[in-house]
Amino acid sequence: MELKVIFLFILVLIFVVLGIQNPNLITIHMFGYHSPEVPLVFIIIISMIVGMVIVSLIGVMRQFKLSREIKRLEDLIEKQNEELKSFRNIDIMETEEFTKEGEE
Repeated sequence: MELKVIFLFILVLIFVVLGIQNPNLITIHMFGYHSPEVPLVFIIIISMIVGMVIVSLIGVMRQFKLSREIKRLEDLIEKQNEELKSFRNIDIMETEEFTKEGEE
């Protein structure tokens, strides 16, 4: 918990220093769109947040894919365990029938 607080404090400190050292106003030009003038630090923070969201979505998609794979493998293990039990029961039944025939 303390490590998270320290990391968050350092991150906020970096953004404060970044904002103080880059008070420049900039305009974004993209596909004919011209944004109003905004401080450079806002553009950097927005870019960072968008990047974090994209990485988080990729992580969630990967986690979902892995959980589906785990479920598939668990089902396969269960099926194979049932098959193994049925083979064990067949061997026991055949052995009992063989000994009964031998006793007669």
